[in-house]
Amino acid sequence: MPYDYKWYRLIEDKSLEQGDILFDFPILELEDYSELVRNPENPSTYINQYDVIVMTQSCDLVNDKISQIVLCPHLDVKQAAKVDPSFAKNNKLDEIRKGKYSHLAMLNKCDIDELPMGLRIVDFGMFLVYQRNSWRNLHQNKCHV
Repeated sequence: MPYDYKWYRLIEDKSLEQGDILFDFPILELEDYSELVRNPENPSTYINQYDVIVMTQSCDLVNDKISQIVLCPHLDVKQAAKVDPSFAKNNKLDEIRKGKYSHLAMLNKCDIDELPMGLRIVDFGMFLVYQRNSWRNLHQNKCHV
């Protein structure tokens, strides 16, 4: 008999833990890093929305031992195939699932009614950083692993 394990649950408070999955998370980015040298007082920036997973350890988050939160992006398998057509091949997804690519991992689908999510690919090769003190001002629903 197959075991139906509920991997995810919806979290509606402002707590943050390693493994939390956030959607449409705003990250401030620079247009051009070399502009920091030319125009350090007023560099051109923009906000990009990412689906992310929290990588910073929960103990550091709970005990306020860090000033920045490390995040990694994740994409729906269908979105990933649009970005990189090799993801559309079934064997590529199977290779990711088996751990052939050390910087990629798969997240199982989530069937919570309030936050449905298909299979997703996490890119551990791309780090995004968010200021810890800004988190307290940004409240959103999130899915927790």
